[in-house]
Amino acid sequence: MVHQLADQSIDLLYLDGNFSAKGSYLDLQLYYPKVKGGGYIILNNSDSPSKKQSLNFLMNKCSWLKTQSI
Repeated sequence: MVHQLADQSIDLLYLDGNFSAKGSYLDLQLYYPKVKGGGYIILNNSDSPSKKQSLNFLMNKCSWLKTQSI
């Protein structure tokens, strides 16, 4: 699916896919370029140890909003 999307075409990306460290990071690497500047990325279960690499990537590349817990 990711290859059918144009770069900078997504306003809101909710990543709730692969839960392994490698798979989660790969999902992020593939979809990150598809998000518009000023768009939003939500990484589900970002507090999981398996998401550490993905979270670090986002922390270095993105601006952060105040976190909300539901």
